[in-house]
Amino acid sequence: MARYGNAPNQSILVKGLKMAYRWLGPNVGIPVIHLVSFRATMSQIDPVSMNKIAEKRPVILFDNAAVGRSEGQVPTSYAGWSDYCAELIVQLGFNQVDVLAFSMGGCAAQMLALNYPALVHRLILIGSLPSIGPGVILPPPAPFQGIRMAHDHESQEAALLEFCFHSSDASQAAGRATFRRMLAARDDWSDLIDADSTRRQVQAFAKFMNPKHSSEGSFGRFDELRIPVLIIRGSHDYVFERQTCQAMARRMYNAAVSVYEFPDAGHAPHWQYPGGFAELVDSFLCAQDTMAVQDLPEKLGALDSWFRLDQ
Repeated sequence: MARYGNAPNQSILVKGLKMAYRWLGPNVGIPVIHLVSFRATMSQIDPVSMNKIAEKRPVILFDNAAVGRSEGQVPTSYAGWSDYCAELIVQLGFNQVDVLAFSMGGCAAQMLALNYPALVHRLILIGSLPSIGPGVILPPPAPFQGIRMAHDHESQEAALLEFCFHSSDASQAAGRATFRRMLAARDDWSDLIDADSTRRQVQAFAKFMNPKHSSEGSFGRFDELRIPVLIIRGSHDYVFERQTCQAMARRMYNAAVSVYEFPDAGHAPHWQYPGGFAELVDSFLCAQDTMAVQDLPEKLGALDSWFRLDQ
């Protein structure tokens, strides 16, 4: 059974393009497909949580169009990103998947769940903004610039610490440990995407947050979701503010939604708490027809101050 460190790089034709992916875990069960964040490839993923999640179910990592080892051009809309993802799911022979998405990847995941509802069994969003709508707070631009300009390991680590982690000593230490895990996990590191692809990703985000294009976004359509949804944020995530998180959850009034906040964490709580995060994901995916996962406090004993947000 392949793990993050030894899963082979594979490719498959998606809309005529060669798309790279890795298959972790067993060959049976509903797979989890992971959509990564701004500029990220399959290399900017924490191996610890992915390996734990893959102990019980298949996990599919992939590079979307023009990312990492994949061909093509980055679409300038998240609906376009979701089109490639949906076709990848079909080409891999899956009838349904559980979707796990971080930050900008979650914007595409929202459109995937809305535009291809038959493919998405459950949806997990980490630090993922909805499109513009009532109660949605636009994130500050400065942290994005650090990620946008990062060009080597030193600048990538600095940007990651600023953008994805809280300023506390504990959170910063967790961030440095995360980056070390990423670098050490494999010997075939893929750099962040190039300047042109980055520009196109920024265009997709700008369109998503532009009121003139709100009809093409996710917020106004959240009532279409009728699946279990888990929204995760860090307590000090200034990109995905609590007000935005609550507005998003309330708009999903036809879905079974739970929102969990990890303490002393920034934009990437799943990297800061990989073990607890993996337990939370497992409990969510194993829950039967409900998001009332009553035993989570016991399973997440290391996170004494985690709590469920009131909706």
